[in-house]
Amino acid sequence: MKILFQRIYKFNLDTNRAEEQVVPADAKDFNDYIFELIEDVARDKGNKKFNFPKEVTATKTILAGLNDGKKDTVAVSFAERLIKIEIDVQNKIDHLDQEVQKGIMLQALVDMGNYTQYYIIKAEHFDFINEKDNKRTTGLPIKRKIFKSFYCTVPADGKFKNAYVNDNRASITTYWWKTFLELEPEFTDDYNTERAFTMIESKVLNKFKESHKSDYAYLRNATVAYFRANDEFVMEEYVKKTFEKYVPEDDGLNMKAISSKLKALPENNSFDNRFNIKKEKVRKRFIKRVELSPQLDLILKENIDWGKTIVPVRDNKGAKCLQIRTDEGFDYFEKAAK
Repeated sequence: MKILFQRIYKFNLDTNRAEEQVVPADAKDFNDYIFELIEDVARDKGNKKFNFPKEVTATKTILAGLNDGKKDTVAVSFAERLIKIEIDVQNKIDHLDQEVQKGIMLQALVDMGNYTQYYIIKAEHFDFINEKDNKRTTGLPIKRKIFKSFYCTVPADGKFKNAYVNDNRASITTYWWKTFLELEPEFTDDYNTERAFTMIESKVLNKFKESHKSDYAYLRNATVAYFRANDEFVMEEYVKKTFEKYVPEDDGLNMKAISSKLKALPENNSFDNRFNIKKEKVRKRFIKRVELSPQLDLILKENIDWGKTIVPVRDNKGAKCLQIRTDEGFDYFEKAAK
């Protein structure tokens, strides 16, 4: 990876201007910092794939300048476009006592070997007091924090197709992907929700349904819990919370291999790594019927607390039983027994 061109802008909200920050070529620490920011964005598994629309847009028109050798014009145009949009957004949310995230804007054209990519990154930048002279100054945090990002491959024919976008907020801010970048999601949230749940169940969970029944029951229940409790699905987060920390009942169940299979699902099965969960699309899928005997089924309608609700036990003769905590069920069967 080699940076062919880069520009840094700081947004001055007092003057409503995007001010270029000149970086000396010998500023090694700063240039290393920028290189690492770009690496972070390129490697982030939370990136969401978008498409450029077929029609002409301001974003596509600006990007076309990269093939015409107008890199500075491209950078200035994007900086001026973003500050204008963010000022408008800030005016709309002022009454909510909220603020648009403040930071620097990095733009870079990067040689990736066989192709080039263009990056737009908004990263943390803040004021602090310098301990040496006790004066107010500005700087970048050693621990890098990226607010928002975008990158796309720059095609030789000028026909931009796909882009990858990210945001450190709970969901990708609409003004970033839609208003500023003018992109279209490759897949809808409805499609993603149904597809992700289906692929997780059919390609991963069902593979050990019969061979590791208790682990399957727990992990499917945990998957249902994740879809119910969260407004946004992020594959890395889902795998980390649900699978990587889970200790299986059966040591023969390879959790590392399962986690790897899950992470590969979006790319191999056409859905996004990250999307807003549409619960109504999978609510019926949450219902699980478990055969207890030829005469008796147990229907699970919600994710449950296994330790408090259903516990497998053995009676004093060693027979396998289920102990279910239920007031309604107890009352019903107590009356039936009488």
